[in-house]
Amino acid sequence: YMDDGVLIHLDKQYLKYCLREIEKIIAKYDLKLNKKTKIYSSNEQIEFLGFKFIIKNRIIMKVKNQTKKKFKYKMKKMYKLYNDKCITFNELRSVRDSYIGHLKHGNCNSLIFNNVHK
Repeated sequence: YMDDGVLIHLDKQYLKYCLREIEKIIAKYDLKLNKKTKIYSSNEQIEFLGFKFIIKNRIIMKVKNQTKKKFKYKMKKMYKLYNDKCITFNELRSVRDSYIGHLKHGNCNSLIFNNVHK
């Protein structure tokens, strides 16, 4: 499931309106937005789904350091489990490919290459 989202618009008042409408809709299901929910200025860095988004003349997307650390730790753990014959290659590949699918959107080929091609 996915419960994260981003709305981008030039008009801050429109975003405030959207936020109120979203709150009304989810209240029908007895849900609330979490404390991280906010309207950001376009010159603020936004963290979303393990990436940092910076808006300059274009959108720059970088992998968060915490995401890099988690990935490296997880791959090290998975290779150890595989080498110890605790998991199959298909299980290792499934975890690896899931991370690669996510990380490839963040321009981090060296991170991926250095941690999955052992």
